[in-house]
Amino acid sequence: MRIAHVSATFPPYMGGTGNVCFHTSRELASRGHRVNVYTAAYSSAPAFEIKEGVIVHRISPWVQVGNARFLPDLIGMKNFDLIHLHYPFFGGELSSLAAQIHRCPLVITYHQDAILLGWKSLVEKCLRWTIERWVLRSADFILFTSQDYAQASFIRPILRGLEDRIYHLPNGVDTVLFSPKKVLPNDYQRCNFEMVDYLVMMVASLDQAHYFKGVEVFLRALEALPHRAKGLIIGDGDLRPHYETLSKALNLEARISFTGQVSESVLADYYRLADVTVLPSVTMG
Repeated sequence: MRIAHVSATFPPYMGGTGNVCFHTSRELASRGHRVNVYTAAYSSAPAFEIKEGVIVHRISPWVQVGNARFLPDLIGMKNFDLIHLHYPFFGGELSSLAAQIHRCPLVITYHQDAILLGWKSLVEKCLRWTIERWVLRSADFILFTSQDYAQASFIRPILRGLEDRIYHLPNGVDTVLFSPKKVLPNDYQRCNFEMVDYLVMMVASLDQAHYFKGVEVFLRALEALPHRAKGLIIGDGDLRPHYETLSKALNLEARISFTGQVSESVLADYYRLADVTVLPSVTMG
């Protein structure tokens, strides 16, 4: 099949939606499908490349606010057997129009409710009941990441009467890479901790678009734990200096390690190292 995936983000930008898009596309390509990904341009990535069998098109947006990017070029997508939109993607709705113009089935994976702050929340509500409603109701299938979320998401009222199009598809995991393995003392030295420490880990993009990941909650909770508890924060972004400054103010310098962005193999090692992984998000999105 000729399949187009559309996502606001994609590696090397590290974020959940883009990562799911990449792994799904790579798996489809490995099974013999011709997979194209359309995403927004990223400063450290080429406009066009073939990445592990996936053809990647990075388009310069006409207008951009955070990860919301208006990409009119999406209308030109044609000659595909299927278009798969990873949503929310404010500005990527034109892929739905392309599907209608070129008579192509449209599948949408709905990853999360967009919970924004201030004036942006008013814009989001307006879009939800206008453009977003049109996009979602135009899809042939709408996939949620869990059955519970398919019921609890605040877009569910928009989908009333479309129950036969709603399914859930959990995010996959590479069970070969992310598998149990003996942890050695040298593994702890990588993050300047010892085997007697109790490691609490979180993985998140540390940028403005992911303000809701709850890094400050994580740091303040770590401050209240015994000194044997050490924190491991994996990820990077423009808010990282702020979080590092806060960790110093909380006297956590000896108990916290910011690793920055790491490869998949190193990430798997850190998961094995952690005693517990936490998701301290401050919204329900």
